[in-house]
Amino acid sequence: MTHINHLIRKILLSFLLIPGLVSAMTIGQTVELGKLETFAGTSYSLPANNSKNTLVMIWAS
Repeated sequence: MTHINHLIRKILLSFLLIPGLVSAMTIGQTVELGKLETFAGTSYSLPANNSKNTLVMIWAS
């Protein structure tokens, strides 16, 4: 029975820590982009005086 209690405590603790690891951006929030690299290996960077909106989709694997 103590093994089950220990496992439940670990699971509950991990659920408490997960929201701190993930964050979402809000609409209108800006982020400073550095140099980006495509899957093909080509580099891309935005000019410093860029006044256009840019959508960049990022995911981790």
